[in-house]
Amino acid sequence: MSDFDSPWKEALEQFFPAFLEFVFPQVHAAIDWSREYEALDKDLQQIVREAAVGRRYVDKRLIDWIMDLPEEMEEQVQEEMVRFGEEKNMPYVTSFERLGFKRGKAEGKADALLHVLGRRFAHGVPTDLEAFIRAATDLERLDRWLDQSIEAGSLDEFQRLAQL
Repeated sequence: MSDFDSPWKEALEQFFPAFLEFVFPQVHAAIDWSREYEALDKDLQQIVREAAVGRRYVDKRLIDWIMDLPEEMEEQVQEEMVRFGEEKNMPYVTSFERLGFKRGKAEGKADALLHVLGRRFAHGVPTDLEAFIRAATDLERLDRWLDQSIEAGSLDEFQRLAQL
Protein backbone atom coordinates (compact mmCIF):
# COMPACT_ATOMS: atom_id res chain seq x y z
CA MET A 1 0.00 0.00 0.00
CA SER A 2 1.33 3.43 -0.89
CA ASP A 3 2.16 5.73 1.97
CA PHE A 4 -0.31 8.58 1.46
CA ASP A 5 -1.07 8.52 5.18
CA SER A 6 2.01 10.26 6.62
CA PRO A 7 1.78 13.50 4.58
CA TRP A 8 -1.86 13.90 5.62
CA LYS A 9 -0.98 13.36 9.26
CA GLU A 10 1.78 15.94 9.04
CA ALA A 11 -0.48 18.44 7.27
CA LEU A 12 -3.26 17.94 9.81
CA GLU A 13 -0.84 18.28 12.69
CA GLN A 14 0.70 21.48 11.28
CA PHE A 15 -2.60 23.10 10.24
CA PHE A 16 -4.94 21.59 12.81
CA PRO A 17 -6.63 24.83 13.95
CA ALA A 18 -7.23 25.95 10.35
CA PHE A 19 -8.44 22.48 9.40
CA LEU A 20 -10.85 22.41 12.32
CA GLU A 21 -12.08 25.92 11.53
CA PHE A 22 -12.79 24.90 7.93
CA VAL A 23 -14.37 21.48 8.57
CA PHE A 24 -15.97 21.97 12.01
CA PRO A 25 -16.37 25.72 12.58
CA GLN A 26 -18.64 25.32 15.64
CA VAL A 27 -16.09 23.06 17.32
CA HIS A 28 -13.27 25.45 16.42
CA ALA A 29 -15.20 28.36 17.94
CA ALA A 30 -15.70 26.45 21.20
CA ILE A 31 -11.99 25.76 21.74
CA ASP A 32 -9.78 28.04 23.82
CA TRP A 33 -6.84 28.30 21.40
CA SER A 34 -4.79 30.32 23.89
CA ARG A 35 -4.09 27.03 25.64
CA GLU A 36 -1.58 24.68 24.06
CA TYR A 37 -2.79 21.46 22.52
CA GLU A 38 -0.95 18.33 21.51
CA ALA A 39 -1.63 15.40 19.21
CA LEU A 40 -2.27 12.24 21.18
CA ASP A 41 -1.51 9.73 18.41
CA LYS A 42 1.80 8.80 20.09
CA ASP A 43 -0.02 8.21 23.37
CA LEU A 44 -2.49 5.95 21.61
CA GLN A 45 0.36 4.02 20.00
CA GLN A 46 1.97 3.61 23.43
CA ILE A 47 -1.28 2.33 24.94
CA VAL A 48 -1.83 -0.27 22.24
CA ARG A 49 1.83 -1.16 21.67
CA GLU A 50 1.26 -4.82 22.56
CA ALA A 51 -1.57 -5.09 20.04
CA ALA A 52 0.17 -3.09 17.31
CA VAL A 53 1.25 -5.03 14.28
CA GLY A 54 2.81 -2.80 11.66
CA ARG A 55 1.32 0.59 10.85
CA ARG A 56 -2.14 1.72 11.84
CA TYR A 57 -4.45 2.97 9.11
CA VAL A 58 -7.52 3.87 11.16
CA ASP A 59 -6.97 7.59 10.65
CA LYS A 60 -7.14 7.06 6.88
CA ARG A 61 -10.78 6.24 7.40
CA LEU A 62 -11.31 9.73 8.85
CA ILE A 63 -9.58 11.25 5.85
CA ASP A 64 -11.66 9.10 3.50
CA TRP A 65 -14.79 10.26 5.35
CA ILE A 66 -14.05 13.98 5.23
CA MET A 67 -12.42 14.27 1.81
CA ASP A 68 -14.19 14.57 -1.49
CA LEU A 69 -11.68 12.80 -3.73
CA PRO A 70 -11.78 12.80 -7.52
CA GLU A 71 -13.69 9.75 -8.75
CA GLU A 72 -10.61 7.89 -10.05
CA MET A 73 -8.77 8.40 -6.74
CA GLU A 74 -11.85 7.43 -4.72
CA GLU A 75 -11.99 4.10 -6.57
CA GLN A 76 -8.26 3.57 -5.99
CA VAL A 77 -8.56 4.35 -2.26
CA GLN A 78 -11.56 2.02 -1.97
CA GLU A 79 -9.70 -0.80 -3.76
CA GLU A 80 -6.64 -0.33 -1.53
CA MET A 81 -8.75 -0.30 1.63
CA VAL A 82 -10.58 -3.47 0.56
CA ARG A 83 -7.29 -5.19 -0.29
CA PHE A 84 -5.76 -4.07 3.02
CA GLY A 85 -8.83 -5.29 4.89
CA GLU A 86 -8.61 -8.70 3.22
CA GLU A 87 -4.89 -8.99 3.95
CA LYS A 88 -5.41 -8.15 7.62
CA ASN A 89 -8.76 -9.97 7.89
CA MET A 90 -10.26 -6.63 8.88
CA PRO A 91 -12.98 -5.51 6.45
CA TYR A 92 -13.23 -1.78 5.76
CA VAL A 93 -16.75 -0.92 6.81
CA THR A 94 -17.52 2.45 8.31
CA SER A 95 -20.02 2.94 11.10
CA PHE A 96 -22.23 4.71 8.57
CA GLU A 97 -22.13 1.68 6.29
CA ARG A 98 -22.95 -0.66 9.19
CA LEU A 99 -25.92 1.53 10.05
CA GLY A 100 -26.94 1.58 6.40
CA PHE A 101 -26.75 -2.22 6.20
CA LYS A 102 -28.95 -2.53 9.29
CA ARG A 103 -31.46 -0.01 7.95
CA GLY A 104 -31.48 -1.78 4.60
CA LYS A 105 -32.21 -5.12 6.26
CA ALA A 106 -35.01 -3.56 8.31
CA GLU A 107 -36.52 -1.97 5.20
CA GLY A 108 -36.36 -5.31 3.39
CA LYS A 109 -38.05 -7.13 6.25
CA ALA A 110 -40.72 -4.42 6.51
CA ASP A 111 -41.34 -4.68 2.75
CA ALA A 112 -41.67 -8.47 3.02
CA LEU A 113 -44.06 -8.16 5.97
CA LEU A 114 -46.23 -5.62 4.18
CA HIS A 115 -46.24 -7.79 1.06
CA VAL A 116 -47.44 -10.83 3.04
CA LEU A 117 -50.08 -8.79 4.85
CA GLY A 118 -51.28 -7.28 1.58
CA ARG A 119 -51.52 -10.68 -0.11
CA ARG A 120 -53.18 -12.45 2.81
CA PHE A 121 -55.74 -9.84 3.78
CA ALA A 122 -57.78 -8.43 0.91
CA HIS A 123 -58.65 -5.09 2.51
CA GLY A 124 -55.01 -4.00 2.50
CA VAL A 125 -52.87 -2.61 5.26
CA PRO A 126 -54.09 0.61 6.92
CA THR A 127 -51.79 3.59 6.37
CA ASP A 128 -51.02 4.02 10.07
CA LEU A 129 -50.07 0.34 10.44
CA GLU A 130 -47.87 0.54 7.33
CA ALA A 131 -46.10 3.63 8.72
CA PHE A 132 -45.59 1.88 12.07
CA ILE A 133 -44.10 -1.20 10.38
CA ARG A 134 -41.85 0.90 8.13
CA ALA A 135 -40.54 2.80 11.19
CA ALA A 136 -39.48 -0.43 12.92
CA THR A 137 -35.71 -1.05 13.10
CA ASP A 138 -35.52 -4.08 15.42
CA LEU A 139 -34.69 -6.98 13.08
CA GLU A 140 -35.79 -9.69 15.51
CA ARG A 141 -39.13 -7.96 16.07
CA LEU A 142 -39.68 -7.68 12.31
CA ASP A 143 -38.92 -11.42 11.96
CA ARG A 144 -41.45 -12.20 14.69
CA TRP A 145 -44.06 -10.02 12.99
CA LEU A 146 -43.42 -11.76 9.68
CA ASP A 147 -43.97 -15.16 11.32
CA GLN A 148 -47.13 -13.84 12.98
CA SER A 149 -48.41 -12.45 9.69
CA ILE A 150 -48.24 -15.95 8.24
CA GLU A 151 -49.95 -17.55 11.25
CA ALA A 152 -52.72 -14.97 11.74
CA GLY A 153 -56.17 -15.62 10.29
CA SER A 154 -57.01 -11.91 9.96
CA LEU A 155 -55.39 -8.52 10.08
CA ASP A 156 -56.95 -7.93 13.52
CA GLU A 157 -55.49 -11.22 14.75
CA PHE A 158 -52.05 -10.23 13.36
CA GLN A 159 -52.21 -6.91 15.23
CA ARG A 160 -53.23 -8.72 18.41
CA LEU A 161 -50.44 -11.33 18.09
CA ALA A 162 -47.88 -8.65 17.26
CA GLN A 163 -49.19 -6.45 20.07
CA LEU A 164 -49.67 -3.49 17.74
